[in-house]
Amino acid sequence: MKKTLNFVLLILSIFFSLFLIETLLRIFNLQPTYSFEKGLFVEDARYGYRFASSVTKFYSQPDFFYTITTNSLGFIGKEPKYNAKYKVLILGDSVGIGQGVAEKKSFCGLAQSYFHAQGLDLDIFNTSVSGYSGINELSVLKHQIKDYKPNLVILIFCWNDVGAEHSLTVQNDYLVLRKDNSVIAFSREWLNNHSRLFCLIKKLCYSKTVISIRESGFSKKDIEKTVGYIKNMKDICDKNPADFVVVIEPYHYIQEPIGTFLNSKSYFIDQLKRNSISFRDWVLILPKNGRQALFFRHDPHLNEEGNRYFSKPFIKIISDAFKLQSF
Repeated sequence: MKKTLNFVLLILSIFFSLFLIETLLRIFNLQPTYSFEKGLFVEDARYGYRFASSVTKFYSQPDFFYTITTNSLGFIGKEPKYNAKYKVLILGDSVGIGQGVAEKKSFCGLAQSYFHAQGLDLDIFNTSVSGYSGINELSVLKHQIKDYKPNLVILIFCWNDVGAEHSLTVQNDYLVLRKDNSVIAFSREWLNNHSRLFCLIKKLCYSKTVISIRESGFSKKDIEKTVGYIKNMKDICDKNPADFVVVIEPYHYIQEPIGTFLNSKSYFIDQLKRNSISFRDWVLILPKNGRQALFFRHDPHLNEEGNRYFSKPFIKIISDAFKLQSF
């Protein structure tokens, strides 16, 4: 009986301590929450999910706090200009939207500003959404290519797309991970939005490096499935017609990748070549020195300097497609 009582008292003391720490963190505002503001994402029967239409919501992580503003279609930024002379459709994920920086300071936003400054009637419609993979991007392309009728489609490809079996999903206004892990993912997102203690623990557990080097590779089956999505995108562009280019993100690197990942990357690129898919590998143009300065310290995304750096090769892709002069 005494052992049981001691155990109950121990549990109660732990809960009281956690409650006290949580209360102090809130009262003195010592720790922000790290999350997408609730209601930023909504389910979509066509795409799986997207941003909510015409909203401004915040997103915070240890390295940044900024707002995401969406248009009436549920994508970031301004409304697409359907009658522009040159139209560029962007497919992508969190790197594609420039997660962590204001929309106008992302490489897409900087490119749009550059072409406007040149007096060109060129519109960039960015349909990137955090967490998107080929499953979502292919559906976006199928629908938007009919209405927007782009001259050029650019896919911003991230390695965490490989092996994606399901779309992310929205549960109770939270973006959660895969459908087969929705309970755990929902609990995590609820804690991200409500528990400052949870976010403090998460911050302390973050790696001190900007980006971890991926040593493990992917199976050929997963790579072929991913390339299958990309090949379908190219086929759609060929039929409409629109030029199609894949940009391989420098998402997982602060230095050259090692281990079996190199073999996976070589196989992926070989599959792109076999299917006559045009691509640009941005890993190859990372600077030899000072790469860490392009990324957030804790978060695996490009910071403002990184977005500025890659805005130039991004502008060149568009300029080359339309035979425009660029710096």
